[in-house]
Amino acid sequence: MDIIIICGMYYHDKFWTSKQHIASRLARRHRVLFVEPAPLMIAPLLFPRDYKNWTRWLSGLRKENDNLYLYAPPPLRIPADTHYYVVDKLNQRIISLFASKAADRLQFKNPVVWSFDYRSSELKDRFNESIFIYHCVDEWAEMPVPFLKKETVRVIEERLIQKADIVFASAMRLKDRISKLNKNTFYIPHGVDFENFSKSGEDRTKPPDDVKDIQRPVIGFIGTVESWLDIELIESIAQHRPEWTFVFVGMIGHSADISNLKGYKNVIFTGLKKRAELPAYIEVMDVCIIPFKVNRLTEGVNPLKLYEYLSAGKPVVSTPLPEVERMGELVRIADGYDGFISAIEESMHKNSEEDIEKRRKAARENSWDVRIRQMEDIIEVFKK
Repeated sequence: MDIIIICGMYYHDKFWTSKQHIASRLARRHRVLFVEPAPLMIAPLLFPRDYKNWTRWLSGLRKENDNLYLYAPPPLRIPADTHYYVVDKLNQRIISLFASKAADRLQFKNPVVWSFDYRSSELKDRFNESIFIYHCVDEWAEMPVPFLKKETVRVIEERLIQKADIVFASAMRLKDRISKLNKNTFYIPHGVDFENFSKSGEDRTKPPDDVKDIQRPVIGFIGTVESWLDIELIESIAQHRPEWTFVFVGMIGHSADISNLKGYKNVIFTGLKKRAELPAYIEVMDVCIIPFKVNRLTEGVNPLKLYEYLSAGKPVVSTPLPEVERMGELVRIADGYDGFISAIEESMHKNSEEDIEKRRKAARENSWDVRIRQMEDIIEVFKK
């Protein structure tokens, strides 16, 4: 198949999400055009240091490998598209004009258009596509984004849902909501790069220098630190368990206030690390945690880190997130300060080889390769 992926992230972004994982694996068998986001017109003024992103379009169509091509539209996006539908509609048409030219250069014929961007309803029928897919991975109207108008985002996304031939939803809560608007909605949880994250324990995952001498036990988290983390919960545990070391591996988001946590000697922030480095950090961790707040945003989250932890065979403690609870006995669910501490302590003392192998097996069965095959089978049924 020829596949056009519409994405709100750059392929070579600071960290990989489901979008890049899916694109890279689809490109093993199909030709893929990965359309990156169009920067705002005023991006040079707002983000002068981010020039690498808003000047990517100058490179034109970029060949990543034999089957994967990257294209970034010019910085022509008009501000306020999450406030006014008419602005969003105009932006989408501008994007489609440039993206369709890139597809024509590659001689794409009746491609599959696969959009991760809720702002893409106007792209439908712009590529003479055989099928149009919306892949929903978040409750976009609940994201902590400045100047976002929730009602406008809901309207924009609902129009896309109604137009799409297929909708893939990464969480059951998303599927339940979306299937009321489109009966061709399928629950496809996130997968995992099992080959990378199952390396823990091998010689190549020796402790990184910045954490090799820290005090054990180590309670760890990988991923972006944002406002959806329960910072108060983490602080309470760090305060009452000074003998535990808490390691957070990832970038600090704009919406996160970690000023109090930085005052604890047993809390370490390593900053963003490359994907290939993450298994070595996970190997240092005695217990891995997902301390998210439970709200409308996180109820629709399917954390990639869950499968990454399990690939390494590590015990996992999480707040009661619906998608994590679906993993059953493989994960310890904890609510509140006392419950979280008890679950961590239990994870330390009940961690047999059999437990480790069960986690690895579950992760292997949820690899991205498995997910891609599931989605390809669905697409074949619906293709025109």
